[in-house]
Amino acid sequence: MKYLQCLLLMFILAGCTRINDSKKEEKIEEVTMQCTQKDEEILLFAKEDEIQKFQNRFTVSFQEAGITEDVDKDQVIDKLNDSLEEKYAKIKGVSTKAELKEDCIEVIIMIDYIQADINQLIEAGLIQKGEEESQYISLEKTIQAYKDMQYACEVK
Repeated sequence: MKYLQCLLLMFILAGCTRINDSKKEEKIEEVTMQCTQKDEEILLFAKEDEIQKFQNRFTVSFQEAGITEDVDKDQVIDKLNDSLEEKYAKIKGVSTKAELKEDCIEVIIMIDYIQADINQLIEAGLIQKGEEESQYISLEKTIQAYKDMQYACEVK
């Protein structure tokens, strides 16, 4: 009988522990960090120090891209999107898009680190190989790297 009571008490405590753990998960701080430099904006979406998603948005002027008045800009965007698709479509968790703006081309690269295969990202040159024991991409270290490259970073 005492054995059953102890077993029942353990199940009740385990249930309370799970409830307590779920409350801890709700307290996980979600952070959106914005780093900017010239015509580039990087958004880092993280839970505590672990980056979950990354978005890089940058613009290229028509002049920088070598696009003149007589060039069909829609055709250029189509070719650019085809090129981005060819390069990144096979990489799980990565999506890209190029859009025509009034006086420039805007390119957006998005990476979902939860879905992505980190080795594929390294092979594609989208991230650098870090410490072997690291299990995730660190928000703190990433922000410091961007600051070292003269980006202005702030919580959004």
